[in-house]
Amino acid sequence: EHISVEECAFLYQEIFVRQAYTKHATLQAGAGDIIDVGANIGLFSLFCRQALAEGRDKIYAFEPVEAISSVLFRNLRDVEGACVCGY
Repeated sequence: EHISVEECAFLYQEIFVRQAYTKHATLQAGAGDIIDVGANIGLFSLFCRQALAEGRDKIYAFEPVEAISSVLFRNLRDVEGACVCGY
């Protein structure tokens, strides 16, 4: 689910295709939990879960904007190991 088609498409390209969010970091299962502050609709959290599929690492996603936080919750509610900390 998304708020804006354009924003969702942009974020998808940045996170999944260009992997711009991980240019200076390596995601490795077992390395520790992920804290996604300003998680928006949760695409980076979903990317992390996909990258860390074998690990038991938890993902904590924070989004302070109520309207966006509710979308984040719906996007991550069935994602194993994800905890949404929203509005």
